[in-house]
Amino acid sequence: MNSSVPKLPTPQAEAIHHTHGVRVIEDVGALRRAVVTLATRCLPERVGDAALAATELATNLVRHTTSGGYVLYREVADGFELLAVDAGPGMGNRAFVAGRDRAA
Repeated sequence: MNSSVPKLPTPQAEAIHHTHGVRVIEDVGALRRAVVTLATRCLPERVGDAALAATELATNLVRHTTSGGYVLYREVADGFELLAVDAGPGMGNRAFVAGRDRAA
């Protein structure tokens, strides 16, 4: 074995994602409250940011999808993670340039 290769640290196990379905506008507030509860424990100085991000992600799922989706959230080593998931068709073949979008 090559002794010049540094030993990598053993990765810490990440928390399992919480899943929150979002289909109607009432789900937005419910998600925000759930995220605030977890963020208050693990990231108290950024609770407002976590609440805003959760609200924006969930609102987008309600407004821009036909059947909603879900948000995954969890505590990670250096903060908080939120992921929005839906089964929509996507944005197609579009390019985004300096704040404007145009067909590619």
